[in-house]
Amino acid sequence: MIVLVGKSASGKNSIQEEIIKSGNFKRVVTYTSRPPRPGEVDGVDYHFLSSYEFLRKKAQGFFVETTSYKVADGGMWYYGTSEECFNDDNGVLIMNPDGLKAISNRKDLCFTSFYIYCNTRTLKKRLKKRGDNPKEARRRLKADKKDFRGIEDWCDYIVDNGNTCTPKEVAADIIYTYNH
Repeated sequence: MIVLVGKSASGKNSIQEEIIKSGNFKRVVTYTSRPPRPGEVDGVDYHFLSSYEFLRKKAQGFFVETTSYKVADGGMWYYGTSEECFNDDNGVLIMNPDGLKAISNRKDLCFTSFYIYCNTRTLKKRLKKRGDNPKEARRRLKADKKDFRGIEDWCDYIVDNGNTCTPKEVAADIIYTYNH
């Protein structure tokens, strides 16, 4: 299994799509209580749950890792990965640093992790271009600065996704590295 970790707007989703297009991998669908973005589909992009349903599943031990974010409007968004997500060796999973750290302690889970690095200036441009709420974008950038401190020590590989390579090229590098 391939695990991708990267800051908001680092290109994780675009790279995941390109890895899947290679035909040898499939998306691992995780869970969230945040509302879907335009174009996102339940069961394809995420399993979208209410906060109540998410917390109920968490209390039942359904997730191997969870995290939460207090959003700019004061609400709380939850994200989680279920045990079943690790049943496919050809899966591609996107996680945050806390999730990666939580699963790194599990010797029964097999995966190779890649940190998708991108400089802050490029991240800001991408967040603006995709239309994120400016207040929420600032919150995410600030939180990412703290959350990703030292992530290089937790990932198997670091991949630069600045402006010099396309997501398809980055995906090809990840697939090559994963297979060799």
